[in-house]
Order: sequence, then structure tokens, then C-alpha cells
Amino acid sequence: SFGKIYLDLSQGVNYMPSLLLQAAKMLASLSLFDPSIDTKDVVEIKAFNSEPARKLSEIALHEIYWENVGTIQVPLGLGDSREINVLDRRNEIKGDDGKKAVDSLREFNENFDKIKGSVSKVLKSLRYPVPLLLRYSCSTIEDYREFFNVLDYAFSLWKKNTVINSDGKRIERRLELNYWGLYSYSLSYKACSQIIDSERQNADGSTKPQNSNDVIMYLDEFNEIARKIYRRVSRAFEPIIKNEVSNIDKKIEEKGEVLNKGECQKLDELFRKEGDSEERGSGASKGTREPDIRIVIAHAGLQREYVEVCREKGGGRIYLRYIADSPERILKILE
Repeated sequence: SFGKIYLDLSQGVNYMPSLLLQAAKMLASLSLFDPSIDTKDVVEIKAFNSEPARKLSEIALHEIYWENVGTIQVPLGLGDSREINVLDRRNEIKGDDGKKAVDSLREFNENFDKIKGSVSKVLKSLRYPVPLLLRYSCSTIEDYREFFNVLDYAFSLWKKNTVINSDGKRIERRLELNYWGLYSYSLSYKACSQIIDSERQNADGSTKPQNSNDVIMYLDEFNEIARKIYRRVSRAFEPIIKNEVSNIDKKIEEKGEVLNKGECQKLDELFRKEGDSEERGSGASKGTREPDIRIVIAHAGLQREYVEVCREKGGGRIYLRYIADSPERILKILE
């Protein structure tokens, strides 16, 4: 992670200035996940260009670009896992080299295609203010460090398929790296390293959740995650999450007796007013049995029909969890 990024875009030094600038913005965005960077801080990018060579005692450098990056950039249009590619075959490569490129891609996809789905879910869960859904999305992979392993393997294959001509004057690459794919995996790695529940990821203490009910988030965690992650994606996300948590907290205080037995209750039931029938449902979810994207966003991913609120036995902490296949149904409506 970096607090400042300085670039030299001088002609003759850097032959890809626009690509380097884009890479710097991605690196700045990833750096914002670092806990050492305060939520009020930004990552500074400065780009310089030198004047053409002339007889000067010192090099004449000019600052040509400056930007403070304070927002985590979440790629659009990559909600479909089929669009998330780290390696691509260069179409102009034919013959034996073309076959080697195809074989390398097949090897890569056989090892890592299953992880694409988790990347897609993490990106969707970052793009909207849905902390519990983000934790669920990160739980769909055995170990979040696998995201990083994909990048490491992709680079090794890319280097393996980079050939220097015998005269040393030409470099041929059978494969090319897709920088949006690289960034998406890096973003997933960074986000999941922050969202994993170090205290109690699963209700039964196992390493990997068996179902969505095993993925929980304590009520007092939501605001911290909103501050560390979602505020960086959009300033509007933090108040949305805090408001929903506050409403749930107030309702629990009003009906404190309900959760004192170490049991769980649907949010829908917790918010139900006296006289409301079960069919009518809560004010937020009334009249709908399918996930509604407007409700999902407005209520921080906690559409009340699909979430349970629970208290640990012995009057412990309050936590929330999704019911059955609810997170997958919600993910389907997010873009």
C-alpha cells in the first residue's frame, strides 16, 4: 500500500503513459483498504515530465498531473463472471505458438475458473452498501488468499509465454494480461481480507461455511465495516448502513424480551406492528416475495424477509444472518 505515488511520464523513459496512469489509479484504490490509512486520508498521485535533453546542470521536471484518490474504484460491467478474464490469447499468434497459448489458457482455466464466480459476487457486494452480503460472497471461496494465487499463477504463465527472438530485438507474447481482470482479483483479495470474521466466521466454528446460515455478522460490526470499506466506495453508503443498524437496534430495545432466549427471529417479524398479519409483512418488504433492488440498497442488503436477527445464548451479542438461499437470490438481481 502507498500513501503517495509519483510517475515519470517522460518520452523515452515511459512508452505507455496512459496505461501507467490507469495502473497508478488502481494501485491507489487498492491502497485505501490499508488500515493504516485513515478514512479521511487520500492517496496522492503526481505525474512528471522532463524537458527534451539540453545542456542544463539539472534536469528540468514539470508536474503535469495531480490527483488525490479517496474512493475505491469498483469495476462496472463485470457482474457476469464470464467477463472476468485475467489472461487472454493474442489472436495474431498462429501455428505452434498459437497452440501453446491455447494450452496455457486451458491449463489456467481448469485450475481457476471456479473462482471467477466468487470474484463476481464480491464485486457486486462492493458496488452496493451490503456488508453481510459481502461477507457471504467472501465465504464462497475456501480461502480468500486464493484470489492472490490466481494472480501469481497468471503472471508465471504470461512470462512462460513471452518469447525473446533469437536476435534479441523482438519480443513475442502469446498471452496478454487483462488489467481489469487483474484489478478485480486484487480488489476481491483486499476486500475479503478486511471482511472475514476473525472472531466467529461460522456459527459452528468450522473453517468454511456449509450454508448461508453459517455466515453471520454481529450488529456492532456493521458500522465499523461501513467506515472502513463502504465509505470509501461512496460517501452515501455509510449513513445508509448506520441508519439501518440504528433502526434494528431500536426495535430490539422495544421488543427486548423476544431475543433473550438465544433464539432467532426474522427481521420481518421483529418489525411487524401489532395487528399486522403474517401475509402483510413489514413496511419495508410488504407485498414482495422476491428480492427488490431498491429495498436491498435502501436497507443495506437486509431485506427483512430474507434476514434473521439472533442473540447468542446467555444474553450475548446480537448478530444477523441470511435465511437459506437468500444471498444467492439477492446477488442475482444486483448488476
